[in-house]
Amino acid sequence: MSFNTKLKIACIGAGKMLTALISGLVAQGYPPGHIIATRRDLSALEYLAKRLAIQVTADNAHAAAQADIIILGVKPKQVVAVLPELQPCCQGKLIVSILAGVSVHSLQLGLASGTETATGLSVIRAMPNLPCQITQGITGLFAAVGVSAEHKQWVQNLFAVVGKTLWLQQEAMMHVLTVVSGSGPAYFFLLQEYLMSFACQQGFARDEAETLVQQTMLGAAMMSGQCKEDVSTLRAMITSPGGVTEEVMHYLKQHNLEQIWSAALTSGRVHSHMLAQNGDARNDAKNTEQLKKNSD
Repeated sequence: MSFNTKLKIACIGAGKMLTALISGLVAQGYPPGHIIATRRDLSALEYLAKRLAIQVTADNAHAAAQADIIILGVKPKQVVAVLPELQPCCQGKLIVSILAGVSVHSLQLGLASGTETATGLSVIRAMPNLPCQITQGITGLFAAVGVSAEHKQWVQNLFAVVGKTLWLQQEAMMHVLTVVSGSGPAYFFLLQEYLMSFACQQGFARDEAETLVQQTMLGAAMMSGQCKEDVSTLRAMITSPGGVTEEVMHYLKQHNLEQIWSAALTSGRVHSHMLAQNGDARNDAKNTEQLKKNSD
């Protein structure tokens, strides 16, 4: 383990993604006693405690009070209810959020108490994707102004236990990252469904089609990551003039596949931005009301 294991971590809302992160930390030698997790599903909490020997509690404030670093993994719709619980416990601590569509500003406003300004809270947003659950993911990271280099490095090392990381210089790029890598695995799964369906229609058994397509996609992904050639060159290596691959590629080009993908991805980016705006508007209204009550 190459980073400070003395820091205590509170995982608020330990669903599948945070469970994968906790499992990765423990597997890498992080002290289980320095990790405390919360979740509304008490049976899931008990399972975590038994399997990983970490601390668990149903009390978010209790968990946050014990930690140096608070990782937020609750569902976005639960944010408005959870943030006020954590307000008294956040001062001087690092907040790491894996909440989709919740901006740094909204988190800072929601976690600020009456004794500190919203922009004074150290917040890092993280957007991990599904393959993080098998330690093959990619996590986009964005740090609020004022977050220390030490905290940035710690968080980078944290998410490195479940895959690779990429720092974003502008928070707005989270919308693009969400469409490309957050949602990205679903596009590959969809293509896998199409290829398997075609293979089955042409006479392959389901398990045969699954083996063919899974190994093809796995091999292509590994070549893309390990070969010095770029993906265009790799594609050209398979696309012989007058061959079957060229025929398929020509058909896709004729039917404007690139334009269809561009339009679809743009639609997703716009939708991500809209969801974030709507969520921030709701959170900001609730947070402003709470801050006003605190100051009265």
